[in-house]
Amino acid sequence: MVHHAYSQIQSPIGQGWAESVVYRSDGGAKSIQARFVGNFNDPNDMGMFLVMNIPVAVYFLLSSKSLFTKLFALATVFFLCLGIYWTGSRGSLLGALSVFFCLFYIKFGKVKAVILASISVPVVFLAMGAFRKISKEDESASQRLTAWYEGIQMLKHRPLFGFGKERFLEYHSKVAHNTYVTVMSELGIIGYTLWAMFMLIALHMLLSVMKVQDGKEGHEELLKKEKHLSQYLLVALIGYAVTAFFISRSYIMVVYIFVAMVAAMFFRVSKFTSLSLTSKDLKRILLLSLSSLGFLYVLIRILLTI
Repeated sequence: MVHHAYSQIQSPIGQGWAESVVYRSDGGAKSIQARFVGNFNDPNDMGMFLVMNIPVAVYFLLSSKSLFTKLFALATVFFLCLGIYWTGSRGSLLGALSVFFCLFYIKFGKVKAVILASISVPVVFLAMGAFRKISKEDESASQRLTAWYEGIQMLKHRPLFGFGKERFLEYHSKVAHNTYVTVMSELGIIGYTLWAMFMLIALHMLLSVMKVQDGKEGHEELLKKEKHLSQYLLVALIGYAVTAFFISRSYIMVVYIFVAMVAAMFFRVSKFTSLSLTSKDLKRILLLSLSSLGFLYVLIRILLTI
């Protein structure tokens, strides 16, 4: 995918070996954004996929004892970042920044992560300057805010079940560019709550694995490996959650594959620990899902007044 992006960027007409780049004009300047094919035939979708795979590559970089694997994983991280840069996706950039902060936190702890993040501020601003402008005056940003407003109106008109899956474009000329807005307007309160519960259950599973202390005798090393892996899967989902706030990918297969890996891990660990998903856990997750909808509504209203 990154090689295809390279072929697009190098081409005078932006034509890769499968697709052409997306051309956009922001503030009078023309920008080009690389994309792939199929489900990733959009710079934002491609960027999200690359963001979610950074923690996977870092996991192999830090956990492998093989020098070849470490070098290959390091090269993979570099090319993933390069691919994100070539997509020009601002949401993917913010997702990548959140992923790296979480990785710093895992590796160095809270204090050192904050210090490293502070030191990296000039680099962050330099990177953001290389992307398209992020401002309300930007035509693209203005269109997104308008779409978010329309999403709120759709929720008000059909609060329970929404207007139907993948029907947002029937009521607004542009996609919402926000996964959460898309879900709440298309599926309503009930559909959004179920979707949010699905994501929060995955988060609960990861946190549960990370908090496990004791397992059956003889499984200590296996538990240690599973807990280590759970941290990186958590970062991948955080990358999705952040990126999803800026693009509409509510039903993309990639995130469900990651959630399936989380469920598989939870099932594996439950075999030699007392790990389980109780009715009390589900009730707490249900309340969090409903609360997140209220928080999302208030947040968008605030953003619309800025």
